[in-house]
Amino acid sequence: MNCQELREDIEKLTNLKEDFEAKFEDGYESGIGKIAIDEAFKTAAEFSDELLGKYLQDFAEKNPELFGGWQMSELIEGFGNNPVYAIAALPDGSALVGGGYGALYHAAKGLDGKFGLSERIEGFKNVYGDITYMNSIAALPDGGALVGGNRGALYHAAKGPDGKFSLGELIEGFVSAYDLQQDIDAVAVLPDGSTLMGGGDGALYHAAKGPDGKFSLGERIDGFKNAHGDITYVNGIAVLSDSGALVGGNYGALYHATKGPDGKFSLGELIEGIGNNSVYSIATLPDGSALVGGTHGALYHATKGPDGSFSLGKRIEGFKDVDGNSADVCAIDTLPDGSALVGGDRGALYYATKGPDGSFSLGERIDGFKNVHGNIVYVNSIAVLPDGSALVGGSNGALCHATKPELSVATLKQNLDKITDKDIDNT
Repeated sequence: MNCQELREDIEKLTNLKEDFEAKFEDGYESGIGKIAIDEAFKTAAEFSDELLGKYLQDFAEKNPELFGGWQMSELIEGFGNNPVYAIAALPDGSALVGGGYGALYHAAKGLDGKFGLSERIEGFKNVYGDITYMNSIAALPDGGALVGGNRGALYHAAKGPDGKFSLGELIEGFVSAYDLQQDIDAVAVLPDGSTLMGGGDGALYHAAKGPDGKFSLGERIDGFKNAHGDITYVNGIAVLSDSGALVGGNYGALYHATKGPDGKFSLGELIEGIGNNSVYSIATLPDGSALVGGTHGALYHATKGPDGSFSLGKRIEGFKDVDGNSADVCAIDTLPDGSALVGGDRGALYYATKGPDGSFSLGERIDGFKNVHGNIVYVNSIAVLPDGSALVGGSNGALCHATKPELSVATLKQNLDKITDKDIDNT
């Protein structure tokens, strides 16, 4: 399909409409003539939509700008000046949002279609009893979530009969390879409802729910080291469909974690290719591969080979902030169709899609992400919701609802005047 063919068909339909208006204007006022012409217009409209429908998917893929691009909502208020560090989409289309100084809220869509925050969910404290930062949230299949933060702060959040969330008791035992209390920077659920979580100085654990409904940590999973062989921080975890996971951290630390017959996890060999860049974010794609992002615009597609080992493809170029500088990739989440939203430094937010050759590329930067002061800020967290939209969080209370362009005949009709001559050969 090309735009010239589309234009010709639209012209035919437009002429058809004008012909109806010219021939039947006098008979349209009442009676049988009105009924006949109404039916004729209805038939023409149905034919028009059917015709446009055949172009829709192809045209949208090649001309996303004609559908308006991704849009950022106005700031979702209520988070104050606290940074938003973590968002987890819940099965019912709502989300849990966490960040600085124990700020934890349930975000849900109101009758007007806009997201709002509930009352603050209290009780998020570290092992010393101090209110602390929340760095990671992972939704559980039952509608609850595991919430992790600074200095061993790890809790199970569950919804009560009144629909409100509350935190359980502190889940103890999260210590580094040096047996010191550590921050929990990444939490990811496995398909069976258990989780992997990681943080400072090689702290990596498997957590599972016991018969009493409470979560507890297993033994520490050792061996998490950077490209220089030093124990390092775990920054990102993405669960795979086979119950394994990709685990990333500082200075090139990237591993495939697998569960053995005894139910315990172990790390494979270091996955090379990201160099000395730190891995900040990982997201699994529907086909079992993953996107891996990190410092200085490092963004890669990780795929599993016939031998079961993962490798990184060529670097995906173009991840830059609003000033045009190479930016750190801090957050990635995937959409149901295998595309993804990728965010990071100073307003860097992009839509990533896979081309016919299987390689990923970035679209135009999605602008409009600002904090409570109106300043462009870091994107710290992205959570894709069941409807394909997303919540995006960042520094100084930045929290917005991002919606994708509506893929419909009506939207296409509204944007036909934006077609330019350069589109004609875009087949």
